[in-house]
Amino acid sequence: MPGARPAAPPAPVPSRPADWAGRPPRGTRLRPGSRRRTRKIVDAYEDLAAAVEERLAGAGDEPRERFLALGGAMSSWALAAPERWSLLYGTPVPGCAAPSETTNAPGTQVTREVLAIAADAARGDRPLGDSPALAPAVSGLLDRHLTEFAIETDAATAARAVTAWSGLVGVISAHLFGQLGPDAVALGEDILRPQIEILADLIAPR
Repeated sequence: MPGARPAAPPAPVPSRPADWAGRPPRGTRLRPGSRRRTRKIVDAYEDLAAAVEERLAGAGDEPRERFLALGGAMSSWALAAPERWSLLYGTPVPGCAAPSETTNAPGTQVTREVLAIAADAARGDRPLGDSPALAPAVSGLLDRHLTEFAIETDAATAARAVTAWSGLVGVISAHLFGQLGPDAVALGEDILRPQIEILADLIAPR
């Protein structure tokens, strides 16, 4: 498993939203060619969201199954389009981010789906266990995003959802960029599937 990393071509360097809701830092300037990169980023976000939506259409209403479908769609899309995944979730360009008015809506579609799934699961009868205490500023930030996305749940549930979404991005990226070594890369989605199951436990336990 972990060990010597396989040689890999350099990943595309993205100009992407700087926070999970798709907003770049204030005062960020676009570099030459950024409009073309922004168009590629928007197209990639929209294609990823479409792949997720298509998979969710056949997943039914049970929150856990919906999260597993969402995670499976993300991993399949990433494996089929590694350069586009890198454009969205690879190393950002320092001091440069795509404009939020262009990327915010497409860039948050999948995040919103995870939040909605978590909110549905929280209304069920399967206990999630104790959640860690959240600093007031963190609760406030999560509450603002829940309001923005028109999702009714509490900040603790949102924290679990954001952790699950971040985990999806992390495990897929670790696999795609060869962080676990060539033997793991050769296993493809077979090694990603159980990790997605574990992440599902955060918001929709068995």
